[in-house]
Amino acid sequence: MQCTKNQVRRMREEAAVISRVRLRQSRLSMKLGRRRPTRYVELHGMNSALRRSLDDAISAIKHGCGQMT
Repeated sequence: MQCTKNQVRRMREEAAVISRVRLRQSRLSMKLGRRRPTRYVELHGMNSALRRSLDDAISAIKHGCGQMT
């Protein structure tokens, strides 16, 4: 299967766009990593604690555990 010149040009342009997007993402992650990763850790911890408490409440409702009568 042979590609036409237009198809080859389009594939090269798409590859260039994809590589630029990946480069921006890696630069952003490097900047975030250098700055303050503790804020991300704090937010992630709060989110997981909230999710845990919601899961506990849902399981208590489903299974009838821990309910006060």
